[in-house]
Parts: sequence; structure tokens; C-alpha cells
Amino acid sequence: MGLAQTDRIPQNPDWPAIGETYPAYESLAGWFGITAPAQTPPAVVDKIYGIWKDSLDKKDVRDRLTVMGVAIKPLAPRETKAFVVSEVDRWKKLFAMAGVVPQ
Repeated sequence: MGLAQTDRIPQNPDWPAIGETYPAYESLAGWFGITAPAQTPPAVVDKIYGIWKDSLDKKDVRDRLTVMGVAIKPLAPRETKAFVVSEVDRWKKLFAMAGVVPQ
């Protein structure tokens, strides 16, 4: 038995992660973030990101999320865009391999 991710979590460091014994394992961990419409001005996106990051930097917020098992990894807007693009590509490939047909 192991955590369905690539690394152990700080809350339970004794629990092994599947990625330790199966290096090719791709984590199926969920993630969340904030998005805005495509035409949102960069200054507005940057302001929203700053508020988001400032809230995640607060000790009480970090502590509460950590207790719930959340790995806090805030990404800047460009990093978020690249991450989402890579996730869409990854899931398209996995669905194709499983024979899932878009409806």
C-alpha cells in the first residue's frame, strides 16, 4: 500500500509513495487554482495572483491546508498556463490509451 503520488507527504512521512517503488508512476493528485477569462488585462491577472499568493503565504492558511493534506505549490500566471496545458495533454493521452471517446 502507498500514497497515490510520487513523493511522501510531510504530514505522514512514514507512508510510502507509489513513486518510490514505481519510478514511472505519474501522480493522479488533484490540483486547484484561480483562472480568469482569456482577455483579462495582465495587470489584473498579476494583482489577483498577488492576493492569492499573499493569502497562501499566511501561516494560519498554510497550517490549515497542510493539515488537510494539501501540498501548497503556488504557480505564477505563466507557470499556471503551462501546467494546465501539460495536464490537458496528459489526460488526453491517458483517455486515448483507455479507449475513452469524447462525447
